[in-house]
Amino acid sequence: MTPIRKNSFVRQIMSKVQGTDPYLAMGGLVAKYRRPGETLETVAKNLGVQSIVVEPMGFDGGVFEDGSVLQIKLNSSSPARRRRFTLAHEVAHLILAAGGARNGHRSGATTELEQACDLVAAELLMPLDELRCLVPREGSVDALLTLGNRFEASLHAAAIRINQLGLWKDSIGFWKWDGSARELWFVGKRTWPDKSLYLDAFARAMTQGGTITAPELIREPDRDAFHVCLKVRRLGREFLIAILHKSGTCEDCRICAVGN
Repeated sequence: MTPIRKNSFVRQIMSKVQGTDPYLAMGGLVAKYRRPGETLETVAKNLGVQSIVVEPMGFDGGVFEDGSVLQIKLNSSSPARRRRFTLAHEVAHLILAAGGARNGHRSGATTELEQACDLVAAELLMPLDELRCLVPREGSVDALLTLGNRFEASLHAAAIRINQLGLWKDSIGFWKWDGSARELWFVGKRTWPDKSLYLDAFARAMTQGGTITAPELIREPDRDAFHVCLKVRRLGREFLIAILHKSGTCEDCRICAVGN
């Protein structure tokens, strides 16, 4: 993936809004197309979209022209919050194209245009100014869940946004539990390479309510053991989400110091 500051579309946006911070530049761009209080659907309508259609599709969504009619189509099989991000992504295509669109759907390849649209979509869904007011200084499972609900965003999208903006230094991971934890996604500095692992904190979280705050000593072949502190919670019957902080000793760890 192209580094954000080297992305040619992002650089153009920064030049137009006369900014040096790419995330502030996205805010400046979006402000030109959305007045305070306007919904995502209103922004789409103002950009010429006549309708937003949810129907079975083989991909997440796209912007389509049929004569003089401009539509955004979303995949009905996608989870609601994924559709929400896809809608924001397609609106971002219209913003970057200054209101123009071509038939087609989101590319599976990681291109500069798709990366730039994801950044604009993140600003549309989770505006920087609001996030800075709402996000606590310490990483928190409760805070992440609240932000996802507040902005109708997936936990993964919220985690990526928090990480990109540097609002938390901690990593965030999501696992499926079947006696051990199988990683579904991970955002931040990787703490261990394995996609599947067993941690006592994970096992405890699967049998207890609320957030478990616990230190773990990770031992791996050909590596020195290292200390990790986690805030982990079960979601539903088989999923786990955790905020992770790596430290030398428990006394050094701010997660252990602040508790739940």
